[in-house]
Amino acid sequence: MKEKKVTNRTRDMIADYVITNQHITKEYDKQHDEEKARRKETGERRKMTDTEKLYTAVIVIGAVLIVLRYFVFKF
Repeated sequence: MKEKKVTNRTRDMIADYVITNQHITKEYDKQHDEEKARRKETGERRKMTDTEKLYTAVIVIGAVLIVLRYFVFKF
């Protein structure tokens, strides 16, 4: 009588995901370190990403509106 082989597909999928994620993270960290070293050698500064620009704009606009509300309109 042949025994049925028990497999755990969920565990295999999660393990594959973790291993793949670790590999991608290692590659990203390597590229990030190389880029950081290159910028340090040349003295170049990192440019702001679109998200950072958006957040900065929202903060500045919010600060201006707060100043206008309390000092100009005096509600």
